Amino acid sequence: PASWWDLWDDQDTRAEAGAALAVATAGGVGRFTGRLKVQDGAPRWLDVVLSPISMVGPESASEQLLCVARDWSASDYEQWLVRSFRSQLLSG
Repeated sequence: PASWWDLWDDQDTRAEAGAALAVATAGGVGRFTGRLKVQDGAPRWLDVVLSPISMVGPESASEQLLCVARDWSASDYEQWLVRSFRSQLLSG
């Protein structure tokens, strides 16, 4: 099986994933949007949130990370880009 890092399609996304992971490891909430590699060749865009969680058990406590990813279809992502550019144009 591929590692979590190998899922991301390009170096920019891997850099953003690394930055989000560093934030979450330090106790914050990390977030990024990245392109996912898929076997059928169609790109998938994911909005990913990483946050620390504490697990307390009878023998010990441990810190782990929770990763929640929202899959954006191509049309959702394109609509988000249009809204984002429109917002930048109106505010700038």
